[in-house]
Amino acid sequence: MKNNIRPIDIAKSLNVSTSTLRSYETRGIIPATERLGTGYRIYTEEHLAYFECIVAMSPGFGMEITTAVLKKLQQKNLNSALWIINETQAANYQEKELAIRIIKDLNNILDSQTIANNIMTIGEVANEAKISTSTIRYWEKEGYVNSKRGENNYRYFNSYH
Repeated sequence: MKNNIRPIDIAKSLNVSTSTLRSYETRGIIPATERLGTGYRIYTEEHLAYFECIVAMSPGFGMEITTAVLKKLQQKNLNSALWIINETQAANYQEKELAIRIIKDLNNILDSQTIANNIMTIGEVANEAKISTSTIRYWEKEGYVNSKRGENNYRYFNSYH
């Protein structure tokens, strides 16, 4: 490609509209553009790289994260940009793992024998769910969960809870 690239050519190559390109510019996530005497924007290979990055990143990370990363890149702060991506990937992984555990637990609910045999104390539940025991007590007080009480009046939970 030439040094100067028309907005329509970038839009077509990325399957987006020229107004989408302008919205990215308005967000400040691409470098400032120069203009021809006619007022048309002049995009360069650098702009194209930013647009390609936006189109590649935004479906997986969302525009908020994509914007933060590209602004860091414009500031020549590569480490910060990479840390934003790393932290987001770690959070996504944790959410995925939680979803997998929830699906597993929901499948266990269908097996009533598992429910009856998988009795846990409040501490075990808190550890498994990665929340505090006081949170569970609060939820019980508010009626979000109901524990069974043993002979010793301790709270006991099962997979359903």
